[in-house]
Amino acid sequence: MKLSVIIPVYNGEKYIKDCLDSLVTQNKSDVKNFEIIIIDDGSTDNTQSVLNSYLQSDERNIKKIYQTNQGVSIARNNGINQATGDYLFFVDIDDLVTKNWFELINNNLKTESDIYIYNYIRSTKGAIKIQQLFQKDGIEKNTILKEYILTDKLNMVCLNVIKADFLRNSLVKFNKDIRIGEDAFFFGELLRITNRIEYINNQYYIYRENLESVSFSKDLRLKDRDALFTYKELLLQDCEVKLTTQEINTFYIGYLGNLFSLLRYSAQVDNYQYFLKVCGELKKMNLNTRILQYEFKNLSHRRLWQYTNYYTGRYKWVFIELKLEILIINVYKALRR
Repeated sequence: MKLSVIIPVYNGEKYIKDCLDSLVTQNKSDVKNFEIIIIDDGSTDNTQSVLNSYLQSDERNIKKIYQTNQGVSIARNNGINQATGDYLFFVDIDDLVTKNWFELINNNLKTESDIYIYNYIRSTKGAIKIQQLFQKDGIEKNTILKEYILTDKLNMVCLNVIKADFLRNSLVKFNKDIRIGEDAFFFGELLRITNRIEYINNQYYIYRENLESVSFSKDLRLKDRDALFTYKELLLQDCEVKLTTQEINTFYIGYLGNLFSLLRYSAQVDNYQYFLKVCGELKKMNLNTRILQYEFKNLSHRRLWQYTNYYTGRYKWVFIELKLEILIINVYKALRR
């Protein structure tokens, strides 16, 4: 089995060497069994020169593709088109893989599933933590689908090793018009059409939390975030997954939490003007309509109080700015029916 590693990069001069070093530290006998495809998405820093210097000093099977700046989705799609491996997976330029990544992945390809899902290692300011997605191997598709709908744990495409023939025959591509959550849409479409998916209770990927990355950028892309929620909502209606009332409550409350994640970012970067921009955009888009219409019938008063008290305590002025007290009143009325 041959593996193709697809790496989109935009202004990644600080990360290229570390990322590639982590990938190529394999036994020489393994080198012929994988290829690395780097797609430079029109970088404006020294990415090209750093990359060229690296390629001159290493004779591994590394391909370089240059494109004008068109976004990570088109970069990944171009990488898929150039890949010659039987299986492929994606790496972000500011992340790493473990030393045994090739052996770990290669040993699990014998079942020839369409998609393999792995845990990952989260690195935040030097602190390391294994993010275990499920408790054991042998998870059924419906369980994976439920986790995808209810949480954001499966939104990272870098946790998936995908069969190349299955991907090409599916005609699924990364959506060039989506910049926030394009991974989640891509994985959701593949998950929807396959019955050959396998969870491996192990990890090869090291996700380095980086506030400078696209996912932490100041580009709100609120329509993208709302579109992902709507997509999962439709998927929930179309699929055979059965959710309890409590799980449905969790789904809709999670949407509210996602809006607050934007405000948490404004706190992280300590940018009050950015916070005001988020508030203004949220109010204009009226994103809460579906939640306001939803009846939280079995949501306990204690759970509701804990949830609202946490956010009102930490971001009291947010409720004033966004008039989210209306949401709380409506939820409370639903409980009183």
